[in-house]
Amino acid sequence: MIKKILVILIGCIATVAMAQCPPGNIILETQADVDAFQSNYPNCTQILGDLYLGSYSTSSFSNINNLNALNGITSIAGRLQISQVDQLIDLSDLINLNSLDSLWISQSYLSSLNGLQNLTALENLRLFNNHTSDFSALNHLSSLNQLRIAFDEVLVDLSGFDHFTNINFIDINNNRQLTSINAFQNLTGVPPFTTPSIQIDDNLVLTSLNAFQNVQVLSNLEINGNPMLSSIN
Repeated sequence: MIKKILVILIGCIATVAMAQCPPGNIILETQADVDAFQSNYPNCTQILGDLYLGSYSTSSFSNINNLNALNGITSIAGRLQISQVDQLIDLSDLINLNSLDSLWISQSYLSSLNGLQNLTALENLRLFNNHTSDFSALNHLSSLNQLRIAFDEVLVDLSGFDHFTNINFIDINNNRQLTSINAFQNLTGVPPFTTPSIQIDDNLVLTSLNAFQNVQVLSNLEINGNPMLSSIN
């Protein structure tokens, strides 16, 4: 009888362990890693650390092309970091994700951030060296602390982001195709909520800046190295 009880207990423990998300940060470097995640943790919905997708330990691009096995995830307590992924075109498989601390994407060929429509708040959004032109999936964000968009290869017109009234830090730099910034019209920067710092640097073909009309207080404003900029509204 005791042996039977032990067997049952061991089976229950194994079942519970399989149902929970793994502790700490999670690193999925290949499509095989992503696919195995669902079978290893079939009931995992809330990741308590960071989630890294793409090449983490090597300099080559990852072969990740879909995130189907992660569509059950609803929250990530830490950062979602996607790097060196050239076969993934959007994040539509993460449509159930509704809570995330920060989003960092670098060296990706994501054409849009479609799939993140259910996010309402982000601490830090950092996009570096990507091929992304559509940020409309973030239109439902009501809170954002820091925004960095740099070295985007295809971004022509930065529009949207008009629903924010407070962002502490905005850095838009070295976007090689960016010709206009038509955004941030509702940003106020009224204390005590925030006094934003804004940097618009080294966007070589930027001609029009139609933004920040309602900002009343700034901690720093830097517009530098934009040789084609002829219109600031």
